[in-house]
Amino acid sequence: MANTKTQERPSLSIVRKLDAAPGKVWRAITEPEMLKKWMAPADDFKIPTAETDLRVGGRYHIVMHAPDGEVHDVSGAYREVVANKKLVYTWAWKSTPERESIVTIELRAAGSGTELTLKHEQFADSEARDRHQHGWMGCLARLEKAVAAQAPSEQGEGVHAPARRALPRAPGAALGQGRKELRLRYRKEYSRDIVSA
Repeated sequence: MANTKTQERPSLSIVRKLDAAPGKVWRAITEPEMLKKWMAPADDFKIPTAETDLRVGGRYHIVMHAPDGEVHDVSGAYREVVANKKLVYTWAWKSTPERESIVTIELRAAGSGTELTLKHEQFADSEARDRHQHGWMGCLARLEKAVAAQAPSEQGEGVHAPARRALPRAPGAALGQGRKELRLRYRKEYSRDIVSA
């Protein structure tokens, strides 16, 4: 009798708490300029290429240069895109396109931060899973730094109140003096404008 049960392929799962809102993390995992800041396993890697077409069926492409000169070229297609919550895409190295696997990233608000759950499934073998586990741990450590370093204008957190500007003070106002004089001067100038109108 043939075995009808499909063989389960190796996978990995990593949960990480980030000190950033889900919208900020979403930008970091989907925007090319942000991907260039963290999508490599170590700080000495260079990321000259990060391209995204963020829609179901759209593709992404990332190229990482290792310090030893080795080039790591990965690409795939987006399968599910739920802004600020879930991203699912295929993952295949240029060197082994037949070994396509699936990455799922889920974001959940957790207090003032985000709980990120990364699942990488359908590896060809346990050795590939172990190498990716090491790589993702480095990437997520760098992601944590990248979202912490984002300037407020890069956060994508919605509308921010404009910064308050201090108004210039009249001479002596710091000591509580001159307020009455300012009011009188204002009334005099204002009433002059009305009279001359």
